[in-house]
Amino acid sequence: MRRPFLTLAVVGGMMLALVSQSGAAIAQSGERLNADYKIRNYATDQFLDSRGTGEVYTNPYYDSRNQEWELVDPQNGAVKIRNVETGMVLDSRGTGEVYTNPDFGDSRNQLWWIGDEDGRGFKVQNVATGMYLDARDSGEVYTNPDYESNNQRWVFHYLRG
Repeated sequence: MRRPFLTLAVVGGMMLALVSQSGAAIAQSGERLNADYKIRNYATDQFLDSRGTGEVYTNPYYDSRNQEWELVDPQNGAVKIRNVETGMVLDSRGTGEVYTNPDFGDSRNQLWWIGDEDGRGFKVQNVATGMYLDARDSGEVYTNPDYESNNQRWVFHYLRG
């Protein structure tokens, strides 16, 4: 049985109004930054997960800080997505690989735009590669060019912060 969550889109009734096409309003407003979230893929209904080894994947819900993420360090409308347990940030290459790494400061590969919410969740775009966070039922997480798929939609479940 899952614990109840509030989704980012309705937390405080603010997020839908604050999210712009580029996600700039989230980062610039300071609302809900430095807060913890579980991030669920809309299509697979599995949660973004990570290990200290840098692997990123999705899993069914379980009560673990490895499935908790924080939006931090806004830069020009983009944010870093930091794993609460490992302290490492979501990172990506142009080849589509997604993993976590220590925070490299100004690395554009570690910056993500949070796009518009459309009732199915948000699109999450890597600043350096321009590709979107994507997932398969198998748990694989990667990036792909933009296409109209629920696998590229992510629901942010507010936990605390």
